[in-house]
Amino acid sequence: MTSMTEEARERIARWREDVLVPLFPPNSRGLGEIVRRGRRDYGKALRRAFVLPSPPPLPSRTTGNDDDDENATTDEDACSPLSAMRNQDFSFVFRKKELVRIVKQDVQRIVFESASFGGKNFWQSRKVRAALIRCMTVFVLEMQSKSRKDNASKEIVVEYKQGMHEILAMVYLATSRAATSFAEESFESGSDELDDDDENNDDGLDVSLVVRDNEDNEEEGEYSQKFVEHDCFALFSAFANNTKSSLRLLEYFQSQNDSFIDEYCERFRRRMYAADAVTARIFFSKTSLTRLYLPRFLKLVYVREFKRCEFLLMIWDAIIAEMGREGKSHHLSSNNEPLSTLPSARDIFESLSVAAVLGCKDTIIHEHTYYSAESVGNIINKIKSFSSGFTKPSDVENLIQMAKVIAGAKYEEEDEDDDEQFFDESVFKSDMFAAMGIEDESYHAREKKAS
Repeated sequence: MTSMTEEARERIARWREDVLVPLFPPNSRGLGEIVRRGRRDYGKALRRAFVLPSPPPLPSRTTGNDDDDENATTDEDACSPLSAMRNQDFSFVFRKKELVRIVKQDVQRIVFESASFGGKNFWQSRKVRAALIRCMTVFVLEMQSKSRKDNASKEIVVEYKQGMHEILAMVYLATSRAATSFAEESFESGSDELDDDDENNDDGLDVSLVVRDNEDNEEEGEYSQKFVEHDCFALFSAFANNTKSSLRLLEYFQSQNDSFIDEYCERFRRRMYAADAVTARIFFSKTSLTRLYLPRFLKLVYVREFKRCEFLLMIWDAIIAEMGREGKSHHLSSNNEPLSTLPSARDIFESLSVAAVLGCKDTIIHEHTYYSAESVGNIINKIKSFSSGFTKPSDVENLIQMAKVIAGAKYEEEDEDDDEQFFDESVFKSDMFAAMGIEDESYHAREKKAS
């Protein structure tokens, strides 16, 4: 077994300990049983989503009376497609088909050229694409069903949003590496596209991996290639909607939840000002910059920001470790023990975006010096390329440590004077003067004094 596979299995073991174990009672029967239960649950969810129910058996046809024979139902009629679909919820069928169509379009666009991210053949293989489509479809349908059964007003109303598939893809890559020697795995080329229809399945998706109860046994192990899809689903579900942590990634995808978006934009702004007021003033002088920048990092969890998969997974290791710490604290608090006073998982997750801005603040200040219509886009591009320039693990560790410092910083409530300073029109006036080639001496004097 290669060292790469060993490292991948150690990572998956940590992720399971941090995001799966806290979801179960402390007296659960161990991680192995939790893994097997997750596989069984996903098998049942697959059947609910993709397998049509069989028609109920009817009494055998009897002979002896010609009149009865004329009115009798034949065995062929009992097994007809119409009989099989009499009890179908057609609104669910159409909703599922539309969801599969949208997810399929996004999944087919996934191409990570770097071998570090699996390579082109991996992401274009029919096997991987079908698994991702099934996982994402089942996840959305199950979450919607749960919301309806509980109280939708108290739960996140889950809708599929572009970008979810990229997070799922990275979880699938991590579980794939843990299940097999990744370097020895061969994948078919991308020429075999997923068909829109298949004679054996109404969605064109192979459901042969549905777990039967008698298939899930000890011999399969905790890193079975046979159950990569099932293990991926369990980890992604716990990572995206962790009920024992302050961080729930699904919240960042709900565009209709304007209040939450406003709240996390405000948290970002306050942390930026607490960390570096000069850079923050320049950054926020572009009124649209916050809403353009934050969703990129906070929705996709930095999937596109790193050229090396190992660096991306180091960031995820840190985020998931914080989620696990909160999950353990949740169990302790139920026993009347004090909760940790450390920053929350959400605080550290959001502070990573602040750390990324501060990591290239010299560029931001330089871009601000010469105003142009593209300056907002230029700043965002510089921030996005910051992480892609990392060359060694210590670069990632420094970013993580900076985020933890920012998350743990105690900043005081701003008074009215601070708010006036934030909305000081001189910042915008400076942009206007610069566009006309006019020097604003008073503004530059204040900037020099502040620095």
